[in-house]
Amino acid sequence: MRRQRFDGVDSLRGLAALSVIAYHVSFSFRLGSDSPWAFLSQRLAGPPIPGVVLFFLISGFVLYRPFVLARLAGRPLPPLLPYAIRRAARILPAYWVALALVTAWLGLHEVMSLRGAVTYFGFLQLYSTNPSTVTGGIGPAWTLCVEVTFYALLPLLALSVRRIAGAGARSTVRSELTMCAALALVAVGWEVAIPAVVPVGNAWWGTVFVLWWLPGCLDLFAAGMALAVLSASVELRGGDPPAWLERAPWVAWMLAAISLYGASAIQTVARPHFTLWWLSSHELKALGAAMLLVPAIFGTRGGLRRVLASRPLVWLGTISYGIYLWHLPIFDKFASRLVPHGQVVTTLVVTCLTLAAASASFYLVERPAQRLARAYLRRRVPAQELAIASR
Repeated sequence: MRRQRFDGVDSLRGLAALSVIAYHVSFSFRLGSDSPWAFLSQRLAGPPIPGVVLFFLISGFVLYRPFVLARLAGRPLPPLLPYAIRRAARILPAYWVALALVTAWLGLHEVMSLRGAVTYFGFLQLYSTNPSTVTGGIGPAWTLCVEVTFYALLPLLALSVRRIAGAGARSTVRSELTMCAALALVAVGWEVAIPAVVPVGNAWWGTVFVLWWLPGCLDLFAAGMALAVLSASVELRGGDPPAWLERAPWVAWMLAAISLYGASAIQTVARPHFTLWWLSSHELKALGAAMLLVPAIFGTRGGLRRVLASRPLVWLGTISYGIYLWHLPIFDKFASRLVPHGQVVTTLVVTCLTLAAASASFYLVERPAQRLARAYLRRRVPAQELAIASR
């Protein structure tokens, strides 16, 4: 039977969400370079922070795997209607409910107009020329703008590579990986071209936000898609991962730590050269995130995988979307009361309150929305097509 769920990947999504909380709280304290927390607040700033990078890789892996699995098995592509409805049910209700509640709770005037409502509820804030708009509403939601555009692009990519290289061809895996490499090259080209067109100087944040548009993040999604290609290929061949990875998954995490340390250390040397700094930091973080994912995707044994498959961590991954949506509004609301008590206390309290809000979001909004989506699909989509979409 085909493996439909990767518990370790879900757990890493949850840990990534917690790391984003730690980063935002740490950054708000504006710590100096001599602080042990500076690694979170400063050294990993810049091109999307590691938690966001990991989110993008996970999206590339999880969403592309059904498409590539169908192609490698010589089956039709999964139908688009179930894909679109499931994506909408996963993203829209929780975000729209959170944005409405946060707008009322915090008095977000930038959302309280027709233009603001269209911008924020319509996932358009990233494409504003005003930096305060990009980070307005629910601040981290700029990444949802990238995610939503990737959702729209992904079926087109799957169809294009199938049309160009054919289904069931001997070179199927090679053509899939070639496409992933091409997407990464598009991202590199974007990251080189944009700073040349948009002056960095006074327009620093304008440059950064344009670099975060989907073309500039395609390398991150492509890395996750490449892992999906390799995973599907191994599964259909009935093969095993490399012996060293099965026995010592910690080696991959050691490589991840080295990559992330390199991404932080390179700022000292490369940051005066904006494009070099951005590219090197971006790719090192992508490599680090990929190495974090490898043991969760390939292999089944070992203490590390047992920990990642543990119920608390899997549950954390289950509510991770709510964690991402609610942590910054909660911090903004209570920062004046918490900050005087220090960073550790602030982080712990914000985390606890965020977990409560995320749990409510999942059980009251996200899970019912997904159940409604499944019920609708059972009524409107033929059972055979729905079975293909679920593989």
